[in-house]
Amino acid sequence: MTGEEIKIAAERYLSEEIDPVDAIEGINQALVWLGTKACLWGEVQIQAAAMAWYSLPDDCLDVRETDAESFEKIDNHIRFPVDGTYTVRYYKLPPEISSLSETPAVPRIFHRILVTGLAAWLKLRDDDANTASALYAKFESEAQMAASLLRRRKGVDVKVER
Repeated sequence: MTGEEIKIAAERYLSEEIDPVDAIEGINQALVWLGTKACLWGEVQIQAAAMAWYSLPDDCLDVRETDAESFEKIDNHIRFPVDGTYTVRYYKLPPEISSLSETPAVPRIFHRILVTGLAAWLKLRDDDANTASALYAKFESEAQMAASLLRRRKGVDVKVER
C-alpha cells in the first residue's frame, strides 16, 4: 500500500478527512512505533580495538547478533573486549516516507497495521484519549502478531530421496 492508500483506508476507518501532511507525519510515527517489530535488519563491519567505543548506524534500534563472544552496548555505541573485525547485525528503524506516493519500506503484512497506527496517532493528537488508547493497543497487538508470524516462517520442506 502507498501512503495515499493508507490515508484513504484510515479516512474510511475514522469517517473523517485527513490532511496529507498529517497523514505523512502519522504514518512516520506509526513506523517508529513498529520499531524492532518491523523485522528490518542492517549489518555493519567494525574493525575494533579492545575496549574502544564505536558508533552504530543512526537507524540502529538494538543489536540483534554479533560474531563476537561478548560485547557491551550503551545507547548507540558498542565495544568489544578483544581486538578484531566484527560483524554486527542490528534491528533497523523503518525509513520514513516523504510523500504519500511512496510505499513504506516494511514487509507488506504491516501495511494494513499502519492504517490503525495512523488512526491512533490522529486520535492521540486530537486529545481523544480513550479512542487513541484503544487504537494504539490494537496497533501494538496486530504488530506483535505480524512480527511473530514473520520471525517463525518456515523454509520450504525438501524431501531428499536416495
